Amino acid sequence: MNGLQKHRLAMAVVAVLVGVGFAAVAAYYAAVYFIEVENPLRDEYLVGVALGLLYSFPAFALAALLAASVKKVISRTLYCVLSVPALIVGVPMLLHNLLR
Repeated sequence: MNGLQKHRLAMAVVAVLVGVGFAAVAAYYAAVYFIEVENPLRDEYLVGVALGLLYSFPAFALAALLAASVKKVISRTLYCVLSVPALIVGVPMLLHNLLR
């Protein structure tokens, strides 16, 4: 693995961590939405869920693209860890927009 491939792999790991951070924000607002049943303004928590998922997808997509560029030199497990989150977040967003 040369220096450029190491750099791309490191950037892919950082992108996944950023995406996980935004997905954690979305999970927090989803949990608060389901916990606070009597709150009349609880629908506003769904904006936090949507923004968290909306911001996490580009980070996960970038990680998948960077992982694809070093696919030959990393293990299959690491490649799946770096690329599957883009599918997990991206496919439901795509289906939501298509079925709306």
